[in-house]
Amino acid sequence: MSSDVEVFLFQVATAMFALRSPYAEGAILADEGGLGKTYEALLIISQLWFEGKEHMLIVVPIPLLMQWADILEHHF
Repeated sequence: MSSDVEVFLFQVATAMFALRSPYAEGAILADEGGLGKTYEALLIISQLWFEGKEHMLIVVPIPLLMQWADILEHHF
């Protein structure tokens, strides 16, 4: 998929772990604030969508909904 988001190597590594973890289906992103959990999650969601998965459960705190909507609209 294509986007204009610049991601860091550690964010890609986190997304790859969540996508390919042999231990569980999915992951909980619990980094400290400001490290890019939103982008990590959106990388995961984008990859799953690209692979044909159309139904996903995404749990986001209400205060972050507008942030996510803005990032999706402008970058993905």
